Amino acid sequence: MTWQEVADGNNAVIHQTVEWGSILAAGTKGAEDSGDSPLWDQAPDMGGLPAKQRSALAAVLEGFTSTPDDCWFGVWEGNSFHGVLPDGPRLHLPQRSMLLFHGPVHAALNQFQGEGPNIWWPRDRAWCVATEVDLMSTYVGVSTDASMAILANPALEVVGARQGQRVTWDSDTINPLPEHPYRD
Repeated sequence: MTWQEVADGNNAVIHQTVEWGSILAAGTKGAEDSGDSPLWDQAPDMGGLPAKQRSALAAVLEGFTSTPDDCWFGVWEGNSFHGVLPDGPRLHLPQRSMLLFHGPVHAALNQFQGEGPNIWWPRDRAWCVATEVDLMSTYVGVSTDASMAILANPALEVVGARQGQRVTWDSDTINPLPEHPYRD
């Protein structure tokens, strides 16, 4: 199911700062412990873009780079490496180190040691895709033309974002806030 379908069932609004917890706080459909028949039975996965959406996004983005055969893919080194980290280049980001892999845009469909890439970009830096390990969303920095192509793809659920936008459990300013996730 899409976030929009769950929001519709819960009388919530999809907007730039929407958060999953606020969609659920707006209603009860989808809550596993409610007596109602839920709209969904599992929250979105955190830290990865599902393969179907990754494939659709890669297909769009391939047309918006002059280097489609020369891309970098970063996978958080804490993901499923079973205690053995491969040798090779790394990208050190605040609080995350990424193992880097290299290949064509469509290599975004690879699982890279069991996980999809957390960050990927072409050599010409025409765009960048990032899925934070602890979030349910993927962010894409692209040109306006590429943005319009992504929006037009029916396989992708897209909500605009703005620079400096907060991404926290309480950043949804339209839907009801859920209970604080860290209170006992």
